[in-house]
Amino acid sequence: MQEWLEFASRWVESSGFFAPLLFIALHACRPLLFLPVPIVCLLGGMLFGFFTGTLLSLIGMWLVCEWFYWGVKSVPWIEKRFQGLQKKYAGHRQLTLQQITILRLLPFVHFHLMSLCVMKLSASASAYRRSSLYTIVPSAAFYTLCGKWLYQMSVPVFIVFAVILIGLAYSLRQRRSIVSWSEFFASPRVRSKE
Repeated sequence: MQEWLEFASRWVESSGFFAPLLFIALHACRPLLFLPVPIVCLLGGMLFGFFTGTLLSLIGMWLVCEWFYWGVKSVPWIEKRFQGLQKKYAGHRQLTLQQITILRLLPFVHFHLMSLCVMKLSASASAYRRSSLYTIVPSAAFYTLCGKWLYQMSVPVFIVFAVILIGLAYSLRQRRSIVSWSEFFASPRVRSKE
């Protein structure tokens, strides 16, 4: 592993501007390669350092968010599939941006599921872009800086860390729910058919 990292560091130094472009492309292709976000961000921190690695990870993650947005808008069955996942894991609750930001810090939470939640909160494409950037900055910085530490921690410490983040996300939940007039005044037979 150490030899591979030294070779990669030498290659990054000798390749100039081609290495950052290749790293952004790796981030953009990450969903197709089934690579977790933390591993790619960790690699960016090791190869490019904290600031450059975070910036490159932000660009790559933002590109993935953009492709997801336009993919969902172009192919409706993708949105239905992710809505099914959202109902399965979050129920009918709508997550806030703060909750999505915290949940993106957890390595086992689906990246595109959180992107769908951001989409549901955004009224337009530009609002989605701003909200996506807001939610990915902490995870890109955290995994680039602390990724190595996170992968070296023991399982009990990781469980405590995950429980703290989930508790924080739960405490930031939306404390009100909106019910439409037709749903509120629907007869019991109509509700039972649904």
